[in-house]
Amino acid sequence: MTRKLYHNFFNTLLLFIAILTSTSSCQKDLYYPVPNTSVEMRFNWNGASPDPQSEMRLYVFPETGHAYTKTFDDYNGGEVKLPKGQHKAIALTVDEEVMYVMANKYETAMVTTNTTTVLSPMKLMSMTAAPRPNGTQNEAVKMQASQIFADTCSTMTIVEGENVIVMEPKLIVDTINITIRGIQNIEYLKASSAAISGLPLGFNLAKMEPIYDPCTMVTGLEQSGENSVSGKMVVFGRPVKQDNTRVLLTFYTVLADGSKYYFNFDVTETVAVDSPDNPEEPDAPQKNIEIIIEDVTLPEPTQSGGFNPQ
Repeated sequence: MTRKLYHNFFNTLLLFIAILTSTSSCQKDLYYPVPNTSVEMRFNWNGASPDPQSEMRLYVFPETGHAYTKTFDDYNGGEVKLPKGQHKAIALTVDEEVMYVMANKYETAMVTTNTTTVLSPMKLMSMTAAPRPNGTQNEAVKMQASQIFADTCSTMTIVEGENVIVMEPKLIVDTINITIRGIQNIEYLKASSAAISGLPLGFNLAKMEPIYDPCTMVTGLEQSGENSVSGKMVVFGRPVKQDNTRVLLTFYTVLADGSKYYFNFDVTETVAVDSPDNPEEPDAPQKNIEIIIEDVTLPEPTQSGGFNPQ
């Protein structure tokens, strides 16, 4: 009887191990293919300086199977193990505090920024119903981007033996410098921020071009002179002028007594361009855009509750 129980237990144990081994092997083959060829990845920065808060990440897309992801400690590159064959690749700097990368497929790989609220730069996260310009209320509200560098490779062949791949990350964002000067009654100003509508939602990493679906981005403003405030906003390129294109800057203010006011300005002519950005062209638009707004008058404190238009 004891021998029979032992025999049944032993057979059951072998069956359990066989099932477990089979299941593990199947999952490994399906989700975690083992690459076996050494590739030296080199990133040529051409004198540029990546943001030290970001990390360098590589996405490799084989002809079949799942994408591989590799994060490098060194911005200049390093070794990665990949299977032989034809691949596509994307390399970019990533700051996960503000960025969101979607890279399931090469053709649709994109980067955008995390969603936020209009007044988040002033730490007024609970006030999600801040007034927005007409026609922009349905736009996603996004954090501004960081200094993102990226490059794409639509054909990458990995062979047996030594492989050296060189990619050249380029700056894919623009910076909008905002200055509001000649502010009357600035002594009553406690906090301020800016939101700009109609900006590109993100960046297509395969095509290396902005995604022109409009969004609203936000940034904080600080007093920068006796009667002025300023700030900057890092964005995914510039919107393209069309018949209905409007790029609007909203200046939000909170006064010392808690009263709140906002001001709308049309900055389409300053921010939008006639044709899509092409960084390879010598006459491509500058990466820095200057918005200067003159002569804004803040009301004297009234202790009013919500935001009031001016």
